[in-house]
Amino acid sequence: MDALPLYRRSAKAALLAGEVELWKQSHALNLQCCQAIDEERARSANQNNALPKELAVELAATYGLDRVLHVLSHQMVTGDGRVGKDVVGRALQEHYPDDRHAYYVCNTHPGILDMLYRDLMELEGPGQGYEQITLAGGMAHG
Repeated sequence: MDALPLYRRSAKAALLAGEVELWKQSHALNLQCCQAIDEERARSANQNNALPKELAVELAATYGLDRVLHVLSHQMVTGDGRVGKDVVGRALQEHYPDDRHAYYVCNTHPGILDMLYRDLMELEGPGQGYEQITLAGGMAHG
């Protein structure tokens, strides 16, 4: 499936730019992506409280790596102690427009989402410097 590129602007900005259909299509794919994660979690409920390792690859192939990271990033920065600092650091790099429709919440345990997010970060590649970003959004010293 050739995924529609992630539309990063707000619904209001899309309206002003005459791109409402692109926003709607992208928003629908964002919701489908979150639902796919939750559905896989439901299927995997009896398998060591984990999602299959290959799920990150499947989600990236279906929805695009940018979209999957975008959908999960807002949820990763909620201050939940079950999410690692490196994951929070990467998630803080994601931009969200000032739009209540821009945030997506999966119903999967944050610790399990942390593991999935780490798999996605591996797909993104090494050397991104996530460990250097603090929870406050600034660069870590030392």
